[in-house]
Amino acid sequence: MKQICKMIVISMTIGIVLVQLMLAVGEYAGFKTLMSFPVPEMVYLGTVSVGLVIQLIILRPPHFPIYRTMRLLGSEGYSPAFYSEVLDWHRKCGRRGEPYKTHAQLTLAELMIDGGHFTEGMKRLDSLDVSALGRKQRLVYYNTYLYGALQRGDTDTARRIYADAADLLKAVSDKALSASVRHTLGCYEYSEGRIGTAEKLFVQALENASADDVRCEIWLSLTACYLDTGRLTNARSALCNAADCAVTLPMKQKVARAKELCDNANKEPRNAV
Repeated sequence: MKQICKMIVISMTIGIVLVQLMLAVGEYAGFKTLMSFPVPEMVYLGTVSVGLVIQLIILRPPHFPIYRTMRLLGSEGYSPAFYSEVLDWHRKCGRRGEPYKTHAQLTLAELMIDGGHFTEGMKRLDSLDVSALGRKQRLVYYNTYLYGALQRGDTDTARRIYADAADLLKAVSDKALSASVRHTLGCYEYSEGRIGTAEKLFVQALENASADDVRCEIWLSLTACYLDTGRLTNARSALCNAADCAVTLPMKQKVARAKELCDNANKEPRNAV
């Protein structure tokens, strides 16, 4: 809102200056037509409109290369080419200043962690001033930090982040974020050995999940819960659902590893009852 008000003020100021300049020139040159209604008013409105359009174009956030990165994820995974595209977008956002710079830093940190570059991802997060972040940005920050700590097996950091941000994460209301946040909370509960609580959170996460990669991660997490509790039929069903959502190379690799676990579980001898 502050940025929009600033743009309007700038456009109106430019419009007033140009109209006054036009009136001065018209008076000096003797062009009375330029000084009569509706010419000045039309020039003013046109100038304000053009000024707003130009500012919107200049301030438009750099477009994330979604199609190129998705194509690379499908064929190469989190490859150097993938990160080259993301880093180029990150640099463009940095040149635009805030709020684009912070948004790009959060996104890059998340993608670094997703690709297994935990140290670099955490470093990106640590560079941010949490107190200066808005509520949605803090949700993304803590969700990414907690997920990264869990993925690299850093139990102490995961517990610290959970203690600091559990209330914020549990109160998530943004539908676009809720699936990812609840999945992360489920992963935390799973790491603490609370399989039943983790399973409930994963099921809740599925309700709002829309992206294929998020759905795939959730189904894989449910597969692990079912395997741990001996429900092999449920595990195979969840794994099939995960495979249907696996559209990128990293997701397909995770599904393949989960399939090995399911196959091994099927081969394990059962105790006689």
